Amino acid sequence: MSDRALEFRIGIFIIFASIGLIGLGIMFSGGLQLGAKQSYITVKFVNAPGVAVGVPVRKNGIRIGAVTKVEFDERTDRPKNEPEGVLITLGIEEPFKLTQESIPMIQRALIGDTLIEIMTGSKKNPEPIQLSADPEKAMIIQGQVSADPNEALALATNALNQAGKTLSSIEEAAIGVAALTKKAELLEDFINTWSKTGKNLGQLAERADKIVVENEADIKPSIAALKRILEGADQTFDADARSRIQAVIKRADALTESLDKDVMAALKPLAADLGSDTKRTPVTNLGQALLRLNAMAAQLGLLTRTLSDSNGQLNTTGSLQKLLTDGSLYSETTATMRGANEIVKALRPAIKNMSVFAERVAADPGAISRGALKP
Repeated sequence: MSDRALEFRIGIFIIFASIGLIGLGIMFSGGLQLGAKQSYITVKFVNAPGVAVGVPVRKNGIRIGAVTKVEFDERTDRPKNEPEGVLITLGIEEPFKLTQESIPMIQRALIGDTLIEIMTGSKKNPEPIQLSADPEKAMIIQGQVSADPNEALALATNALNQAGKTLSSIEEAAIGVAALTKKAELLEDFINTWSKTGKNLGQLAERADKIVVENEADIKPSIAALKRILEGADQTFDADARSRIQAVIKRADALTESLDKDVMAALKPLAADLGSDTKRTPVTNLGQALLRLNAMAAQLGLLTRTLSDSNGQLNTTGSLQKLLTDGSLYSETTATMRGANEIVKALRPAIKNMSVFAERVAADPGAISRGALKP
């Protein structure tokens, strides 16, 4: 094969490849209408991320035109309260029209594509907008910018993380409630023990009284004999021994009186704490302990009333009770949050790769053709 024939075939291949690339561009841009007459309208945006000349304009998913001009709003007659922004001129192809309630909105995709979607209202027959044949004299209307999907994805990821923290807090609260329930059971055992002790003391007193009644005949002679013994002992001791005994008794009385004063001085604050109003702050350790025990009993009573039904049983239909008694609810919620987190992690590399691909194609569209034609 001669060099001329080879060059001819390569040229034919390049021509057909260019035609194919142009056809793909027309297909992805929603079609091309050559020679279609256009009318113009200018839209004011505060910012216009990703908008350039040639960006398609759609209405209800159908391409009705494209962006023909992009410039900053440097008008001298702009109202004082109106902020700076971007003026974008739209070329609307016939026979498409815009109505008074139409709102142009810039929409962006995750892979970086941008288009202007004409949002319509709920009126059945709205009045049309008068479009201009001259782009320099086109009417100016206000447009809007939709939320960035990448920011929405970031917010969703943050929300999932916050939900995970909330579930952790609920788990800690459940553990605390379980510990409090165990302490309540111990307190109930303590109260039952004191009750049993009181009953036993009452039974002991009854038995002692019964013994005294049954042995009253023997007790009286024993007391009389003891009295005679003491009288005899008093006659047996001389005056010096009796004075010594009396001195010992006085010392014992003085010691007893001193002990009574000290005990009363020590017990007086405790008695004041026990007999005072509930609003008074206790000053003794036992008073503080009883105050805390009273507060704990009140809180346990409130918790018991909250967790129980009208019959005094555990109310299993409440939200907190279900969380404590139904382990599958917490397990399913945790599994759902973990699955959502794994999906977000799996999507991040794909989104990053698509963004890199879109940036490279936007920076150098000819890279696709050069890669396809490389020998």
